Amino acid sequence: MNSNIYFVYAIESQLDFRIYVGFTDNIRRRINEHNDGLTKSTKGYRPWKLVYCERVTGRLMARQREKYLKSGYGKELLKKLLRSEPIQALDCSKSFKPENHLPYVIDIPDYLESDI
Repeated sequence: MNSNIYFVYAIESQLDFRIYVGFTDNIRRRINEHNDGLTKSTKGYRPWKLVYCERVTGRLMARQREKYLKSGYGKELLKKLLRSEPIQALDCSKSFKPENHLPYVIDIPDYLESDI
């Protein structure tokens, strides 16, 4: 896998509908870690559902997007998006376009699964 590709994601607790934002280089592994209780901050709110994903280039860009989406403005944006439009599928191997701000559930590309 290209180590320069990262995914900024939001997951929603199916227990109390809180939103958690993070970034990773392997989205499937990371979602499994959340749902398997391996992440201390999300363990008590399982199960989790992936509701948003962006593909970005570089760890720095991923960290900046994560930081924004964790901010008050970013969380409000995510909440508004999740309440408004129907959730659409997105292949996370495609580039994210900021002008298409919609909530996304991703369709995991096959090449990501081989890195688990």
